[in-house]
Amino acid sequence: MEIKLSVLILFCSALFFGSCTNKSSEKETETVQTEQPSSLIGKRIIVDYSVIKAEIHYISDSTLHWKTTTPENEVADAKEKMYYQPIADNLFFVNWIEEDGTTISQTVDLKNNVVYAFMSYSDKDRRGERGSVLMTGKLTLVEE
Repeated sequence: MEIKLSVLILFCSALFFGSCTNKSSEKETETVQTEQPSSLIGKRIIVDYSVIKAEIHYISDSTLHWKTTTPENEVADAKEKMYYQPIADNLFFVNWIEEDGTTISQTVDLKNNVVYAFMSYSDKDRRGERGSVLMTGKLTLVEE
């Protein structure tokens, strides 16, 4: 009888300690899974589209400031209300409408240092009186 009791105590102890170890592993897994993806907010980037350079500061999740410079050193800038959506870790969708009706939609890829931008603008000679261009630019993150 003492041997059966000893085996039962040993078995129960093994189950108890085994379950404690499993709970610890589950907790570590949960911690890894709840890490927040990186954010574009607060970051400043420079995008070289070849035909134009843009410096963009994502001030908040609803406001950005952009500044563009042409090869002829013509500069334009504005602060805009933006729509911002994280897609995946280091990948973001951003859209804004400028005062003149120009719309910009960007996919910003911080991992691969690239920005895809679709721009739509007023053009009375085009279908729907809108012209458009799709640009791909090399992204440089400005360290502050």
